[in-house]
Amino acid sequence: MDYANYEGLGKRIKEYRVVAGKSQAQLSEKINLSATYMSLIESGTRKPSLQTIISIANVLNVTVDSLLRDSMDKGKDTTMEELERLLQGVSRKKMEFIYRTIKFLLDNTDEDSIK
Repeated sequence: MDYANYEGLGKRIKEYRVVAGKSQAQLSEKINLSATYMSLIESGTRKPSLQTIISIANVLNVTVDSLLRDSMDKGKDTTMEELERLLQGVSRKKMEFIYRTIKFLLDNTDEDSIK
């Protein structure tokens, strides 16, 4: 049985690649893959090896579990790690805005309204 969510993996790779300011060609060159194959990985139509996933994570400076979180049980959530990573280097002013936004959402959202 194949439990990996390759579409989710590809989506995460693309998200982190864009945040890192890298093109598919730049990322694929760093890990010795063709840009075409990287495109197929990002679209979820190719299944990268574990070594390829590790290499991608290293180049993008993210954890492997953050790339694979769509394949993980919800009990093994990496959301807090993701939030910490996203908030690194954020200005104090922006951090205060984010805090107020999160607090507002927590105060005004119930579990049943979340999909």
